[in-house]
Amino acid sequence: MEVYEESILHRYLLQMLGGRLFPESIDIEGVERVLDLGCGSGEWVFALARRYPQLFICGVDLDRRLLQRAQARRNRAGLSQLEFRQMDFTRPFPLAESSFDFLHMRACARFVTASAWPALLAECRRVLRPRGWLTLVEIELCDSSSSAFLKLRQLFNRCWYRLGHALDESGLSFGVASRLYGMLLAAGLQEVAYDVHIADLGRQPGTMQDGEAEGADPAGTISALFLQQSLTEVRLAAPLIIQQGLISPPELATLLEQAERELQAPDLCGWGVIISAYGRRQAE
Repeated sequence: MEVYEESILHRYLLQMLGGRLFPESIDIEGVERVLDLGCGSGEWVFALARRYPQLFICGVDLDRRLLQRAQARRNRAGLSQLEFRQMDFTRPFPLAESSFDFLHMRACARFVTASAWPALLAECRRVLRPRGWLTLVEIELCDSSSSAFLKLRQLFNRCWYRLGHALDESGLSFGVASRLYGMLLAAGLQEVAYDVHIADLGRQPGTMQDGEAEGADPAGTISALFLQQSLTEVRLAAPLIIQQGLISPPELATLLEQAERELQAPDLCGWGVIISAYGRRQAE
């Protein structure tokens, strides 16, 4: 059974963001309590704890299996300042008002319906302390020399649009990343801004910047692994894509085989964009 490996996404985003765990313009001096929404198995939480061991960091997710993995890792490392809770963050948070200085959420768009965003961001604002920061990170895959990969991602996006999550009916993008800035403004946050980072989707040699395996990346290994994970994401969604009547099973199988071959090409090239949008709760 294929599994989507969250650690690969974490390493890829960290690589493309130059090793930064949050926007460079955010000053976390004075931050004491951090909340990571949709933490999964805690990759971002553990990375932040390594750099800022003085912080209390709470990770929440709905997936009990991933949380158990995170909790076991926390116990092995003896990191008492970390906490993991099971929570559906698309519903009202069972958290006190003004209880966190910094909220973080990344790559969660496919788990949030389009209609749920306003209430979700209102809850984020509620649990933030005055002058506390909220940052949202999403990635869009824009172009690739693999025509099959592009067709598959378009099918994936169209499927998620029909399911009420994506915002671009055409499927050319998922449609959430480009709307994060407007969402934060609509939520009433202050000092709203966003950073744009180009994401390499090819095999160009690079440099590891994931904090654990730094050094040369001569074959574009991180990008290649991320692309394979993106293909795995489509495979796991195949029953839904077919159920929506977007493509026949034989046609989908052919596209998947073609994409698998094309993603192995030594001259593979492509790009995406990572949007980090952020804002803060106004002072009282």
